[in-house]
Amino acid sequence: MLREDGSFAAYRPKNPDRCSLKSKVEAVHNFLVDHRGLSGAAPPLELKLLRDILNHPTITKKGSDGGSGETVLLDGSDVYGIAVEELDAAGQKIDHWLNVACATVPYERFLDTKRLAEEFARALSSEPPSTRRF
Repeated sequence: MLREDGSFAAYRPKNPDRCSLKSKVEAVHNFLVDHRGLSGAAPPLELKLLRDILNHPTITKKGSDGGSGETVLLDGSDVYGIAVEELDAAGQKIDHWLNVACATVPYERFLDTKRLAEEFARALSSEPPSTRRF
């Protein structure tokens, strides 16, 4: 949707295929602040580093210490230090940012998800297609 807005071009990553999620979110956030009146901070994406570690347990990631802002190395042992309350709080902040950002554009956030769920439910209630159709 933002691709169609000519003023977004300056915010687009030079190579979106080799750009981190954090860089993409920051680009969208900065554009919405500058051109669409979005206020507030970008969503916290620190926990994404730990998601990466969960998926690839042997890697280390550079993160920042929430209090001091210093760079720290995170590894598999750091995953065990997360409290459920921290996950919930971060999830709520990200959810809030997504809702506000989608309202700013405007974009219906769950449109595709709802359609896919309905199609899946219909598919479950019907006979599977014959393999001859393929």
